[in-house]
Amino acid sequence: MRRPLVADEPGPGGIDVSYAVVRHSRPGQALGTVALNPGGPGETLIDRAQQVAGALQGLLEDYDLLLDPWHRPLGPAAL
Repeated sequence: MRRPLVADEPGPGGIDVSYAVVRHSRPGQALGTVALNPGGPGETLIDRAQQVAGALQGLLEDYDLLLDPWHRPLGPAAL
């Protein structure tokens, strides 16, 4: 999806963002959403989604897991 760089200000332009969600396994609504920060620039969890979901299996019974797909650093060309 395309989002503005500055909320409610189209002048500075926009950026394409995307994500993936691993849904909780129990019936009913999730108790919340867990978003992990994998660390340094260029790091992503989307490439390791199965491994991460396995490591968090107990947590994912009740919580959704939000994964960002960034696998390349942002540079001036992205802006």
